[in-house]
Amino acid sequence: MFKTDEQRQIAQIAMDVIAEISREREPGPSGQPLVASTQALTQARIQQQITQRVQERMVPKQGDLLATAGPSPVADIVQQTVAVLIEHTIDIPRISVVPKGPVKSGYKLFKLDLSKMNFQPQDMALVGQGLKTGKQVLYGQSSTVLESQLENYIVRELINYDDVSYDEHAELIYELSGQAVAHFKTYLKTDDELHNILGNYGKTIAENIHLQMALHYYEDISESEVVISQGFTPLKRCAFTAEGDILPLHQAPAEKGKIAQYVYGGFGKCAYPVQKFHSDTERVLACVLERDALRWFRPVAGQFNIYYRSGANQPEYVPDFVAATADHNLIIETKAAKDMEAGDVKAKADAAATWCKNASEYSQGQGGKPWKYLLVPHDAVAFSATLPALANKYSC
Repeated sequence: MFKTDEQRQIAQIAMDVIAEISREREPGPSGQPLVASTQALTQARIQQQITQRVQERMVPKQGDLLATAGPSPVADIVQQTVAVLIEHTIDIPRISVVPKGPVKSGYKLFKLDLSKMNFQPQDMALVGQGLKTGKQVLYGQSSTVLESQLENYIVRELINYDDVSYDEHAELIYELSGQAVAHFKTYLKTDDELHNILGNYGKTIAENIHLQMALHYYEDISESEVVISQGFTPLKRCAFTAEGDILPLHQAPAEKGKIAQYVYGGFGKCAYPVQKFHSDTERVLACVLERDALRWFRPVAGQFNIYYRSGANQPEYVPDFVAATADHNLIIETKAAKDMEAGDVKAKADAAATWCKNASEYSQGQGGKPWKYLLVPHDAVAFSATLPALANKYSC
């Protein structure tokens, strides 16, 4: 499209300006995105702003050469750049769910799984061995800080975790520590053995309890609001390392287990020139998208603003694919059939379905398409599958 290096450089400046302007908001209390969608970039006032900012960032050499290069002024290059952007991207709004009131959080009381805690007392004698003579000497008993209450061995380790406050969680952690102590009493015969186990394995026991606590974390948000900070998110740049040549999409790797080492290209509908896949299932699904979708790509970290609950943590969820059809925008995740009911899979699906609901309300308000989340088992992905059929059967 752009014939000279100077024109391409100006187009790149325009892309940088578009990314910048996409994050800006209208003045006033409503604070809506300045650019509600990529289509809004075609508005005369927005293109004028982009053109002005591009001109301000151009070096004198670019301006001189552009003036003599022919009939393509900066405004024309901006207009062409916007057209390419609209054609090759999918509008992904940046959505946040913000609490409006106080947030209550903590851990629910539960029964510990103690089936794997079967520690045995250790020999507490310290043995020294001479480096030259090899002679061993018994020094006596190793030092352990004895606790007056058995539960304290575990509690003192639990409160070292940043998310466990003694003031807020004392009742819970003493209850859980008491369950552990009661378990050890079922097979240990003396108090000395109990002190031995708790003194030596207190940190390991606390780590096990803390992991189980994370599964019972809760947050109670009385009221929240959906905030749209960007009408669309420009494509994130990504770099790939490859082994060998860039492969065509229809070519399966010689060893499917090593597919992550290869880079695929030659696409007609992908927003990126090359892509990598974590599994051959993803490659096959990409073939379906290349045939049936209007546009598709594999998002990278930060492309979506989706976070799911994993205990006390909220990791980012990066889906396998995003695709556009004539009627919908789709977030697509593929999983092994045996893992479809796994806790983290369901947590991600719930978070993505909520995101799609909020994104649909915003998108349709701007005259765009609704969003759907598809969770597809691996055994449903085949070259003969169609995207409409998958969307009808596996939408959440």
